Parts: sequence; C-alpha cells; structure tokens
Amino acid sequence: MYGLPILANGLPQKIADPFDYGGGFIDPNRAADPGLAYDVDPKDYIGLNCEFANTSCEYKYLNLPSIAVPNLKAPTTLLRTVINVAQADAVYKAVVQSPPGVHTSVEPSVLKIQARHEEAELQGHFQHDPKGSREVSVW
Repeated sequence: MYGLPILANGLPQKIADPFDYGGGFIDPNRAADPGLAYDVDPKDYIGLNCEFANTSCEYKYLNLPSIAVPNLKAPTTLLRTVINVAQADAVYKAVVQSPPGVHTSVEPSVLKIQARHEEAELQGHFQHDPKGSREVSVW
C-alpha cells in the first residue's frame, strides 16, 4: 500500500504522528536474539555537550536505531554502525517507509554478514520532498 498515510497501531485508529514512528513494539522472544545491535557508548552522549531540552543538540548523530532529523531543509546523510550478534552468514534487509514529504534511501541495500560480531555501516539519506510523495526504500 504505497502512497497512503502511515497509521498508528491501536484503537481508535489514527494517522501516525512523530510520537508513533520509531522502533515499534517489543517482542520478548526476538529481543533475546536481535540479530543486529546498535552500540552506543555513554561517552557519545557526553560528546554532545548540550543541556537538557536544548534544541541545538545534534542527537541525530548518536548511533541509535531510531532517526530524527528536525527541520529537514537540506539533504542530510546519517551514518549508523551495526554489530551482528547472531550467527555468521546472515543477510539483512529492511523496508523503510518514509513520512510524507521526505525522500529516504539507505545504502547498502542489503547487508551480508559473514561473521558473528562483524560490524557494518549504513548510510541513511534524507531529503525534503516538496511534492509530499512517500518513497519506500529497502536496505
């Protein structure tokens, strides 16, 4: 279903807002064996060098699975590093559904992991789409 608004889970059903986007629901069985993990060091937070509720902080550069790019005016590329915590010889791909007004692409399109604890880098590309179209990308 391409071109339709993203809907929030739950009742009553509503069009999703920024509070609904993100990691989704926790599945305890899958949480015990996540496959890929995003490693973030507490020092990374200290490196932000900002105060609580300071809107000039660059949180988007933290190595987290969720991505927020406030005030997207210019094309932006964010890097993420993942670590394979599953078995060797794994292949991962994801479907990314962009919010209205944003063109999103992710590189590489497929992650092929050959060893346990192998790291891989992802690049997320974000661009404002004034036409408001929704793109779907796979990585």
